[in-house]
Amino acid sequence: MLQVNNLHYTKSRHVILRGISFKIPTHRTVALLGENGVGKTTLMRLIAGLIEPNPHSDIMIDGVMGAKIKSKLSYVATLDWANNYDRVSDIVAYFKQGYPDFNEARMDELIKFMRIDRNRRIAKLSTGTIEKLLIALTISRDTAVYLLDEPFGGVDVLARKKIMQSLLHWLPEDATVLISTHYIQEIESLVDDAIILKDGRLLTYQSVENIRQTEGLSLEQYYTQLYIEDNGGRE
Repeated sequence: MLQVNNLHYTKSRHVILRGISFKIPTHRTVALLGENGVGKTTLMRLIAGLIEPNPHSDIMIDGVMGAKIKSKLSYVATLDWANNYDRVSDIVAYFKQGYPDFNEARMDELIKFMRIDRNRRIAKLSTGTIEKLLIALTISRDTAVYLLDEPFGGVDVLARKKIMQSLLHWLPEDATVLISTHYIQEIESLVDDAIILKDGRLLTYQSVENIRQTEGLSLEQYYTQLYIEDNGGRE
């Protein structure tokens, strides 16, 4: 279970997240939705332990807190840490050496499925290929929680649909997955729940099935309606 309690984050006196609380059970795939700048990436980085929240904010995975939480999750948002002369095979070798939970067989399958050239240098990869490599690296580990931050932004339409349709196939059965995205309509069939942020606060955490049954709306329609209502009826 991924649990966030009273999460606040302030940077340079600017409040980015305020009082965020939610619990995501195991074996749930959750869409993290909101406008640009609402704090989705910040929330991901806080969960991953890359930045520190304000005091009295708690983040736990299966009861584990603090630095140990990093062993419970997988999050690869960028390749900025890699050398441009590194090849894809070098990055894979680094992960194999650095993470005891690295699943080499899964990574091999992902590289073939996504048609990534192992011998290609990082500097020569297209934006779409880098995005696919980040997805593959993130889900190449056997861990409890997977964080995917706008994973499909640079991927072309056909490849994006193919990856979305098969994404859960690669993950452990009891995995918890949090995906931030603007492709709400495309991802709806993939996710169980949705967390919607606005102005640094939590608007709602709802199951997609409950939205369909009680509201009679698609996830995208519900998201749009919530934003309009919170704006006092203004789009």
